[in-house]
Amino acid sequence: MVVSVSGEIDIATAGQLSGGLGAALDGRPGGLICDLSGVGFLAAAGLSVLLVARRRAIARRAAFALVCPQPGPRRVIGLVGLDAVFALHDDVASAAAAQGGGGPPPPTARRR
Repeated sequence: MVVSVSGEIDIATAGQLSGGLGAALDGRPGGLICDLSGVGFLAAAGLSVLLVARRRAIARRAAFALVCPQPGPRRVIGLVGLDAVFALHDDVASAAAAQGGGGPPPPTARRR
């Protein structure tokens, strides 16, 4: 499953992201891809939400990957060392392929 996110992820919007990722994980997907292609700003609150979602995915034996082609958010992830924690990809197709999906991208849930 793909959850696409756009806009800014900060203290004001982190709750929405948490709810969207939580709902996606409640559906017990085999893998979850959080597509940050439309995100221009990523604050610490957003990183925290992504870490919690990754932990929840692992607990449910689901893969968790981030699509993060934008330089700003990707730089923030790297600065705090989370590029060694998250499976980072430049596009949904490569993230899906890494999770074992060779066909078309999985269903998408839009979150803003």
